[in-house]
Amino acid sequence: MTTDVLIKLGINILLMLSLTTLVLSGEKSGLLSIITRPLNKIIDNKIIMIAWFLISTVLSAFTLDTTLAMILIPIALVYATSRKLNKGEILIAVTWGNMVGSEWTYFGGGDTIVSWTLLTQYLNRPLDMIIWAKLFWAPTLLACILTLVWLYFKVLSPVIVKPLLQEKLNVNWANVLTWIVVIVGMATIFYTQLQWYTVGLAVLSILLSRLSLDDFKKLPFKAIYIWTASVILGVLVNQYVASHFQFVIPTYVYSLLGIITVFVVISIIHLGITDSGMSLIFLPIVMASQFTDIIWLYVLMTKAISLSYLTIFSNGGLAVSASYGLSQREMLKKGIPIVILQTILFALYFYFMRGHIAI
Repeated sequence: MTTDVLIKLGINILLMLSLTTLVLSGEKSGLLSIITRPLNKIIDNKIIMIAWFLISTVLSAFTLDTTLAMILIPIALVYATSRKLNKGEILIAVTWGNMVGSEWTYFGGGDTIVSWTLLTQYLNRPLDMIIWAKLFWAPTLLACILTLVWLYFKVLSPVIVKPLLQEKLNVNWANVLTWIVVIVGMATIFYTQLQWYTVGLAVLSILLSRLSLDDFKKLPFKAIYIWTASVILGVLVNQYVASHFQFVIPTYVYSLLGIITVFVVISIIHLGITDSGMSLIFLPIVMASQFTDIIWLYVLMTKAISLSYLTIFSNGGLAVSASYGLSQREMLKKGIPIVILQTILFALYFYFMRGHIAI
């Protein structure tokens, strides 16, 4: 465990607390009720959850999955409490949407950033968003549709909930200033050079919204323990695997059985290593191989790494969800079917796309 890793870990914990503080301030000042108002008249539980899934899927294209989880999950839970919704279901909906949509862009996750950087270095020329879309949008869209259908028909409960009555907003200078501070604070998290402003604005929001000691009891202290433990263990496992094992690309990977084998092996190794760690281990092997259809293999491996639905150590978004109450047992119970289904989907997609994925 290097000093740099510990420093980054400490910064992320501070940002997690700051983001949650901003959410608390937004809740107390009435901002969250404004943001979630369009959903208040929906009475079908499944439609509500699908709406959160789609919101998460769209937003995941624009920021890292862990960052989005830190922002969106507390907001979703506040909404779930106000509507008396199943918190486990809304955690699954938001987290799966975050995960399946992170590859809409090359900056949607740590693994996609690593993936894009390695491809740029391999081709030795600048690449643009059009190339990323050409490579990844088709399989990502298929995975998104499959996940949405499975979520709707097999995961979510067919429950009717009461519409939420509109409360009269308390519009005063303190609340308006709090809304501005919370929105700007949330926005600064997307820019690394401005993230210290997130902390400062969180402190300012405490003063403006007058958060009490009881409000601070809602801070995700459990989240910090679980997320920190998952990151540390993930880094240690990553370092051990990278230094003790030598992986090669099998010659039969171009067959349907070979494709399935890649997805199964990656899913097993992925149980203890984050998306970014997997990308750092396996994608350089792909780029250094003498495989004839290397771009095809690069996209296949990137999508295999994206199937991180099973443990808190596999994905930052899942670690955050676990810290807010999503159990590891529930992850496996809900995650195993979607991993199997996406493996079958991707196996067929990449089998028929052999020789057709290129730049």
